[in-house]
Amino acid sequence: HVVSQTLRLRRASHHQLPLGLIAVSGAGEDHVYFIDPMRSGADGECPMVAFGPGADNVVIADSFSDFVIQAHQGKITF
Repeated sequence: HVVSQTLRLRRASHHQLPLGLIAVSGAGEDHVYFIDPMRSGADGECPMVAFGPGADNVVIADSFSDFVIQAHQGKITF
């Protein structure tokens, strides 16, 4: 499902999304959230980025686990 969702979003953006992004959240929302493995840190963690109105490739969390915690706490600002 992750691969098909990522490919669908890439086609819908007319292939404007950076290669390598992995869609993880955003079905039916204004913003879509991706893991960005191309920007992994020294600790091996990959940041989460947002795409949508006012947010194009904006880092919103330093890792997937940070993203999940922030989303659960209602702290995702997009």
